[in-house]
Amino acid sequence: MKTIRIGIFDEEESYAGKMSAYLNRIGKGNWNVIAFTDEKAIEKYAEKRNLYILAGTDIDILKNYKEYHKDTYIIWLREKESSSKDSDIVSVCRYTGARTIGKIIEETAARFLADTKSKNPMVAVYSPVGRCGKTAFALYIVQNERFGKWLYIGMEDYGFLEDKTDSTGLDYISSDNFLYYVKERNREKLYILFQSNQRIIPSAFSPFDIKQINEADLKWLFSVLQQIEMYSGIIFDIGTGILQNLEWLALFDYVLVPFLPEESSIGKRKHFENLVVAHGLEGIQEKMEFLNMADKSAVENKIEEIGLRRWSGQGA
Repeated sequence: MKTIRIGIFDEEESYAGKMSAYLNRIGKGNWNVIAFTDEKAIEKYAEKRNLYILAGTDIDILKNYKEYHKDTYIIWLREKESSSKDSDIVSVCRYTGARTIGKIIEETAARFLADTKSKNPMVAVYSPVGRCGKTAFALYIVQNERFGKWLYIGMEDYGFLEDKTDSTGLDYISSDNFLYYVKERNREKLYILFQSNQRIIPSAFSPFDIKQINEADLKWLFSVLQQIEMYSGIIFDIGTGILQNLEWLALFDYVLVPFLPEESSIGKRKHFENLVVAHGLEGIQEKMEFLNMADKSAVENKIEEIGLRRWSGQGA
């Protein structure tokens, strides 16, 4: 296992030293924390090896280091309780306590320590059939504690969730901000968003905003989500008006297509199957499964299969 290199910068030697000692104790060998009291010492260290995380009290020094070391995660230990500037940088008050700061650094380090062989499964729930219960299906998995911590990402046209809060009573986060962070490739702001401990990102207010997301955006978002160790999996609720290219479905590990045992529904299912075949998308067919939502037993079994990640290729 790799060791995460973390730098703590503060001109006050006692603060940098005590914080580094505390972090090394809770790191249990997963990381090595180095105390710095001047910028030249950081630069000299960086000549031989880069830091995974750099936390410090001088915002200008942090920005300067980030400019030349793009992969380093920056945490600003600010003086004041709150700050409206430099919102693109993760920040916490330096006086908030070692335990709180340690938790933020611990969560950040966990992303670097994530085993790439154990990736978060990406599941798409998509259907050419309206009002078939796909959103309720996806939310049930996310809200069931027995399945671990799943993340729901709404990508529906005119999506609507009756409950405006998650199971913990927290208001849902702004999906418009989420889309903006993805388009801007703002990895750090997404990490802050995920650290809010919520499981549901509702569909954006405007479906036209969601349509601005392209395949490159999805691929980048997937790469970020794979580094978030806290989730058991991610489930995307995709509306028919949002999916711009069938090939997008090939990006997912599993594609569930709900339908109803009605003539029009079955006809739309068949049309969708023929469309996939016509486009020569065999890769999608291998990971795609149709689910009769009127078959209660089948639906319950599928919830278990997805929630516990037991579909083909995932293992038990």
